[in-house]
Amino acid sequence: MACDGDSFSEFLQTEDYFLSHELFTLLKCDNCGLLCTLPCPNPETIGSYYNSSEYTSHNSQQRSLKNILYRRARKIALGRKLAMIEKHVKTGKILDIGAGTGDFLAFCKAKGWNVAGIEPNSFARELAKINHGLELAVNDTVLEKDGVFNVISLWHVLEHLHDPLEKLFYYSGLLKPNGILVLALPNYESWDANHYGKYWAAYDVPRHLFHFSKASVEKLSAKAGFGIAEIRPLKLDAYYISLLSEKYANGKMNYFSAFLNGLRSNRFAGKGVFGYSSWVYVLKKI
Repeated sequence: MACDGDSFSEFLQTEDYFLSHELFTLLKCDNCGLLCTLPCPNPETIGSYYNSSEYTSHNSQQRSLKNILYRRARKIALGRKLAMIEKHVKTGKILDIGAGTGDFLAFCKAKGWNVAGIEPNSFARELAKINHGLELAVNDTVLEKDGVFNVISLWHVLEHLHDPLEKLFYYSGLLKPNGILVLALPNYESWDANHYGKYWAAYDVPRHLFHFSKASVEKLSAKAGFGIAEIRPLKLDAYYISLLSEKYANGKMNYFSAFLNGLRSNRFAGKGVFGYSSWVYVLKKI
């Protein structure tokens, strides 16, 4: 899909440790390195794999230490995300795909941005409305067409979509001529991914249908008519992903080990030995 390659090999077998405990296989494109989850749930059935109150990205109420740490890290990340965007586009209209409970859009709105968002989860949309007064769309079929947005962001969303290439073409048409597309994606070439193997939480099968390397993002972006303007790490992701991976590997959350492994992952990435646990790609139309 990213490169028109026709040679694939089995990369890993793993389990849906979060919910169903079903087994899945990751196939790797031998040309670009893109991983695909098999079997792949179809659009009609995949919703059942999100059907849990434990799905933290949609849950802002639980008081467990894990969720408290997640929300605090997310709050810190909001300013960093917007600062990254404003290096390329100072202000304008931003569309957040997979907006969750609307925290990022609310932050942008407070900073003077005109905001719009899409979130398929009804519970998350309701929280966005209650907490931030945001009316989020269910899907992108209601969007205005042709050069409307200065920025479109997908924070850990593209890996959930059934046809990423088709969506990139579509989002390209929604961007203004100097607009940017921002993609945050887990990186299976990171140290923590190698360390935890099949227990690495960011595989998150089958909710993550695809798993990206830098090379596969570069090829996919170019195929959709984008060039990469900047690549930045999301360093906090290494700690949270390691925490969940500890639970999957050992049956409990070891906060000390998770912190050490998150630190190791970032240090190795900083030395260029591995990539960071998550990358942010800022794309511009060629």
